Amino acid sequence: MKRVIIVVTHLGANSASLCHMLSKSKKIQWAQTGIVYDHPTKTNEITIIEHKFNSFVGMYVNEVFYNYQICHKELHQACDFIYLVREPKCLGTLIEKGNASYIIDYYIFRLRRIYEMMKSYGGVFLTWQNLVNQKSVKTLENKFNISDKLEFEEIPYNKKLLNFPNDLLRKAEQAYELCLYRSNNLGL
Repeated sequence: MKRVIIVVTHLGANSASLCHMLSKSKKIQWAQTGIVYDHPTKTNEITIIEHKFNSFVGMYVNEVFYNYQICHKELHQACDFIYLVREPKCLGTLIEKGNASYIIDYYIFRLRRIYEMMKSYGGVFLTWQNLVNQKSVKTLENKFNISDKLEFEEIPYNKKLLNFPNDLLRKAEQAYELCLYRSNNLGL
């Protein structure tokens, strides 16, 4: 049976770059679906997609950006998880006039949920910086038995990066640092 790798991340993290890198392997197919995983059998919606590698060892990768997309406790038995977090300055691509506070609050809420999932389900924890400097690539190759040499390259945003008010940015940076601290203590 083909496995499903779920990249659990937040908006603005540019997880598309991670999924694109993984999909360069002949064993991994990127499935861009937006599925709400409310039952472990929901992974079947991905595994019916034609895979580029005609073998039972093929894997699919899918992204999850919102807390509501994973709402079943047994999903960890059917999937592997990669958790990707990025510094709050990346959220500047999401700002529209008047919603900066909402974006920061959701980012903090999402980091908290990502940490709770790591604590409960395990998986591979990545920071954006470790992807950019290639530190995490070998971890991924080993975890998923990828024989192809993976190289990370960022898919650039088309939007201009805007600045947050300092008090909001400080609040988000504190949440990010707390997430890193707690995640590193989990040993993932």
